[in-house]
Amino acid sequence: VEVVEGPTDLQTLSKTFNAMTGRIKEQRDDLIDANEAVDARRRFTEAMLAGVSAGVIGIDPDGKISLVNRSALNLLGVTESDLVGQPAETALAVFMPVYSIAVSRPSGFAEGQIDIERRGASRSLFARVTTERSESQDHGHVLTFDDMTDLVSAQRNSAWADIARRIAHEIKNPLTPIQLSAERLKRKYGGQIQTDKQIFDQCTDTIIRQVGDIGRMVDEFSSFARMPKAVPEPQDLAAIVREATVLQRVSSSDIDIELDVGAGEFVFPFDRRLITQAITNLVKNAREAVEARLQASPEPKGHILVEAGVWEDHP
Repeated sequence: VEVVEGPTDLQTLSKTFNAMTGRIKEQRDDLIDANEAVDARRRFTEAMLAGVSAGVIGIDPDGKISLVNRSALNLLGVTESDLVGQPAETALAVFMPVYSIAVSRPSGFAEGQIDIERRGASRSLFARVTTERSESQDHGHVLTFDDMTDLVSAQRNSAWADIARRIAHEIKNPLTPIQLSAERLKRKYGGQIQTDKQIFDQCTDTIIRQVGDIGRMVDEFSSFARMPKAVPEPQDLAAIVREATVLQRVSSSDIDIELDVGAGEFVFPFDRRLITQAITNLVKNAREAVEARLQASPEPKGHILVEAGVWEDHP
């Protein structure tokens, strides 16, 4: 206001009022500047966090979520309204084991792996919780987390691949002597056997062939622990079934294994090694089931029918 020339009291009041309003204006300007600085820093922080691949969530001293970046929303599969303003205890329940440890520690820091379900798939997150402090007073917490699913999976696969290679090495060690022994038996005694010579030849040929198949399968299995790739070629299924069952028939004297494949050939493309393995497993499982029954009840004698053919639903 204009300083009025006149009585001393009125002049003093005018000057005092002007000084007071001046200070209020300065304080208002300072407050506006401070708010603008805070807002600018907030926008800068949000812009910086928006480009961070890790999820970042701010939790105030009251335990409510005050800040969340886009990566956190994407990793958790939620919206901003699902988190901001909500109690961390309920909205971030999956992180509470790590959060509780951080709160209880003098350092205010904790980290650990968290497993979550998102869109029907399991994800592994590595979470860290730090505490904002000044003069031993807590001002809130910051939760950060990264998706470590691919890394964890790669580490797990690497460990299993190493185990598989070790197992494959132990499996392969006796294969060569087995094959050499079968070949030696065939050479030395093949001409001397008069009874069941055909069965003897089938058994030794099957052993030699199966050992070779196992060796190749072990080689592929040990290469990054993958199953062998199928290589379909025209093969006779009837011959494969006969070869796959011959050893089972010889080793099961108390079980009749009947083979019904007819006299013709069933030639079509398939992987001989894998189909042989599948048929062998089927017959083996059947034999073990019958043997379990025979232990409880020896009569009647066990019987397994192995049948292969071509069935058509149309002329």
